[in-house]
Amino acid sequence: MNLEIETTFSFKEPLPSHNPFADGRFVQMLEETQNLGNQTGWLPFHFKFEDTHTAGFIKTHSYGEFIFDWAWADLYNRVGLNYYPKLIHMVPFTPVNSPTVIGEKKIEILTAVKDFYLSQVPLSSHHLLFNTEEENQILESLGYFSQETTQYHWINRWKDFEDFLASLKSRKRKQFRKERKSVSEYPVSLRRISFKDLTQEEETLLFELYLSTITKKHSHAYLNGAFFKGLSNTFANDGFVVFADYQQSTIAMSLFFFSQDALYGRYWGILPEYEEMFPNLHFELCFYQGMDFCFENNIPLFEAGAQGEQKLLRGFEPVKILSAHHVRHDQLAEIIKKHVKEQNILMLGQREALRKHLPYRD
Repeated sequence: MNLEIETTFSFKEPLPSHNPFADGRFVQMLEETQNLGNQTGWLPFHFKFEDTHTAGFIKTHSYGEFIFDWAWADLYNRVGLNYYPKLIHMVPFTPVNSPTVIGEKKIEILTAVKDFYLSQVPLSSHHLLFNTEEENQILESLGYFSQETTQYHWINRWKDFEDFLASLKSRKRKQFRKERKSVSEYPVSLRRISFKDLTQEEETLLFELYLSTITKKHSHAYLNGAFFKGLSNTFANDGFVVFADYQQSTIAMSLFFFSQDALYGRYWGILPEYEEMFPNLHFELCFYQGMDFCFENNIPLFEAGAQGEQKLLRGFEPVKILSAHHVRHDQLAEIIKKHVKEQNILMLGQREALRKHLPYRD
């Protein structure tokens, strides 16, 4: 099989309803802006077979994946083996559900990539994250094991926000009204800006506000300023920002990508001196503004990112997220697979229990 390996990712022209993370533009922009490479521990290692391709990376750590395997790395370390480097496939730094493989030859390319991985002795394992059901079935047939985690997605079943409120329990309906009313009374103005209309000053502000969240959470800044400056060109018509202005200065933002099929909430930031002053601004910018956009554009799904049971309490339903894994060391693989099987059962029970806390009327 003529499997090609590439160190830069090329993308196809997206269809109007195409997932903006699935055609390679996001990965390509991360490469062009130096967010990927040896310097970040994400060595691009992409695979192509005829018209089918998949973004791959050889990694020396597990940061930026959102389906984490730190415990597996610790197990390797305790028995004196190296877990890194490993081979993974995903959209870097981005917990969105997106096809791992783009093209028709899914079985062929996944089979070839597995053969390649097994031929590279230093690679301890192979991981494909945020897969589709179809991809996972193929991978299981190739000897991979599946792991289930949970995200919270909002399924749009209503014509507008008032219609959505009518579906809620009384207490939650009052809470959401109160939150939105409080924001409307803040001395703050909100404005929605398409990526294509961002000014250079606003692109710089995006990065500064993104860093405010990173600092608050003592996290790692995966993205640099060049990434935000590339949004207006690479994703001109595929995203927007909601800015919050106070006393002629921008103090907060939420950033979204979208297609006809889904809205993807990605980044949020607020200058720290204003967070306690405007406590409900986060809910408005990250959730309610996104819901409004879905109503206006008949978008059926809103993915608001990883973590956050506060999403559950605002109507975001717990959904299953799939990943597939192959571990080279037979004995350690059996230990990990047993753990993952038990965890998958717990995840299923957790999702069923969480659904009981959704705010909707019976």
